[in-house]
Amino acid sequence: MILDKNNNNITYTAEVIGTGYKIVSGNITYTVIVIGDVNGDGNISLVDATQVYRYYRGYENFNDIKRKAAIVTRGNEIRLVDATKLYRFYRGDENAL
Repeated sequence: MILDKNNNNITYTAEVIGTGYKIVSGNITYTVIVIGDVNGDGNISLVDATQVYRYYRGYENFNDIKRKAAIVTRGNEIRLVDATKLYRFYRGDENAL
């Protein structure tokens, strides 16, 4: 079963899966983390890059799931380079995260 961020069953209707969605198999639940998809809409967009920049500047707080999605440079902390890389990916200047 696939659950969206609001715990609605979207198993048969999901076109995109984003950060924060859950996959349930028996009695085990997995939380999905899509690297770069900070807002959990299943896409990497300017909104994600902006949220990462705002977090870096101290204007936003992230839970652990969003924090893991935001670290695109594979470090342990969110840095300015993460926001920059997301922005460059959104613009088409980066081919992969």
